[in-house]
Amino acid sequence: MLAAELCYQRRNFYGDANPWSARADGIRGTMGQKGGQPGLLDHIADGSLPLTPEIVRKKPSVSVIVERAKTTSARGAMAL
Repeated sequence: MLAAELCYQRRNFYGDANPWSARADGIRGTMGQKGGQPGLLDHIADGSLPLTPEIVRKKPSVSVIVERAKTTSARGAMAL
């Protein structure tokens, strides 16, 4: 969402004209402002939300373990 917000800002869409601004602010939080609320990144920084799946969570969720496909070479080309 942060990247999508930046793409719109690059095209001069700021504030209400940018559909991603409100969602990005929710992730970013407003802790630096007077009476600000913490966002997702603030919770990750203070340790109340995990960043990696190895950390025990207050609310368990799903983790996905992925590995490279055997049909793809190290260069990224299809290996047939």
